[in-house]
Amino acid sequence: METTGGDFPSVSTPSKRPPGEVFESRAYTVTESNRYTFTHSWLTNNVSAIEKRFLETNVEFIHSEPDTFQYGMEELVLETNITKTFRARFHPKGNKDSNKDFCFFQVFPVTPVSNYRVKFHVYNMRSEPLPLTVYQGNQQLNGYFEYVRRDALLQHIAPEDELMLKITLTFFSEPWTHMEVFPKERGTQLTDDVGKDFEALFKNPQFSDFKIKCKYDGKVKVLNVHKAILVARSQFFKAMLSEHTKESKDNEVIFDDIDHSVLLELVRFIYTGKAPKVDSMALELMGLADRFQVLVLKRMAEKSLLKKLNVSNVCEVLVVADVYNSEHVKQEALNYIGANASEVVKTDGWQAMLKDHSQLLTDVVMKINNGGNMEPLAKRIRKF
Repeated sequence: METTGGDFPSVSTPSKRPPGEVFESRAYTVTESNRYTFTHSWLTNNVSAIEKRFLETNVEFIHSEPDTFQYGMEELVLETNITKTFRARFHPKGNKDSNKDFCFFQVFPVTPVSNYRVKFHVYNMRSEPLPLTVYQGNQQLNGYFEYVRRDALLQHIAPEDELMLKITLTFFSEPWTHMEVFPKERGTQLTDDVGKDFEALFKNPQFSDFKIKCKYDGKVKVLNVHKAILVARSQFFKAMLSEHTKESKDNEVIFDDIDHSVLLELVRFIYTGKAPKVDSMALELMGLADRFQVLVLKRMAEKSLLKKLNVSNVCEVLVVADVYNSEHVKQEALNYIGANASEVVKTDGWQAMLKDHSQLLTDVVMKINNGGNMEPLAKRIRKF
């Protein structure tokens, strides 16, 4: 406290915040729910001779669900193992006299499950799918049903008289809510501009000492690059530019089987560690990155392919993954085909794969028949 000309002390007042200023809390709320998808295969022989009203089996899955609780001032989330049991039934002659000309497939939960979805896939021993119809009648039935005409089913599975039923079950955990705290330092961080500097070097041919020429589609295009950077980032170029090689002496290499635009993206990644077009060129970049041994770029392309996996492209992805030794992508493509076989076999990609890469059919059939317990694809991609 200090005094001025009189005896009255001057009092320092706290600074006022500007009126209307908005402040953000240090924490935010997150509500999550997990999705779990499992498959189960059921093989039945001598189907035409079955006289029982229905056959049944239990389908049991074990998975982990989050459990939130307070520990002092903290909110903790632990994983708890949960067992879900479903009962599957096959009605070879309907479920009553009025529909004995139909075969019914039924699933219902034994343990409590509040939210679940089911899809049946029926195959003969040649792994050919048979379309089913979802029951949407007014009659109250226990669980989920799909059906098909009995004569159509028996004709489809002849002459072996064996039926492969694949059951895909998807269910969702109860949503849970928890708090997350923003990082303490949210301001501007100091960064190094080395990435920008190398990108500028990549774009400026002034100090380059090596040329990459692309003869493709009747045109020749040239990339002016730097040996030291290529050697440091690619084992392929390290071997090519070692002492006494023709390319090292000529200070150039010619490729007649590479699209210039794809090679440009690979070289850009070698310089900058960035691949802005990886999503649109994922198939091409995965193959080129494998060839030039730029493994991080190959992994980025693989991850991009998995995020865009669909019925139309899954066969092409499977072929490329097999050619370029990407076992992880190959298995995910096989998993996808196994879960969506009835749609995939109708695509042009499936026909092309059968024609040019028929050896992959064995892997596909094994995946369809074996099924397996898997986490959702999006979760597996995050771990990849």
